Amino acid sequence: MRAPLLALLLAASLPGVNARADVDIGGIRYASTVKLDGQALPLNGVGTQFNKVGSRSFSVAVYALAKSGSASELLAMPGPKRIVFKFMRPVQADAMRFLTKGIEANLERADSIKTINGVVRLGSLLGGRAGFSDGDSLALDYLPGKGTVLAINGKPQGEPVAEPEFFKAMLLVWVGVKPFDPKMKTGILGG
Repeated sequence: MRAPLLALLLAASLPGVNARADVDIGGIRYASTVKLDGQALPLNGVGTQFNKVGSRSFSVAVYALAKSGSASELLAMPGPKRIVFKFMRPVQADAMRFLTKGIEANLERADSIKTINGVVRLGSLLGGRAGFSDGDSLALDYLPGKGTVLAINGKPQGEPVAEPEFFKAMLLVWVGVKPFDPKMKTGILGG
């Protein structure tokens, strides 16, 4: 038993060997670290959404500069961040309107106005699709000074959403005071 562990540790310490390991959450693989805007971001956590009959619908992972079990720390953390959805069964695009409801539940009206451009962009992106298939992904990459890049299956979709409030609002949907799903919040915060 010691020999395989020693070999793994030795291999991970060699120059040029990538020691990054993927994390498997219920059969869905997430990188333990992603590179974004030139910086390595560790996986903070993953939450999984189940439908009414107990089947997994999608999962949401959050990456940031440092791991945090605190929603307020995660929200205030500077630097790039990523939210990524991975779909585990077909989901119609209009089913994603819960994102707008999540923003309304977690932001005062005056603050939610600052997210309108991003919400409209995301809505038009989703409205141009029938939905998501098993294995599809939707990523929101926040890049300070540039905005939030929306990507489907790894392909950026148009220009970044300039307002930083949009990404914060999307994060609040999952880790805010009134999260979409409290169990998902616990998973995203590493619990």
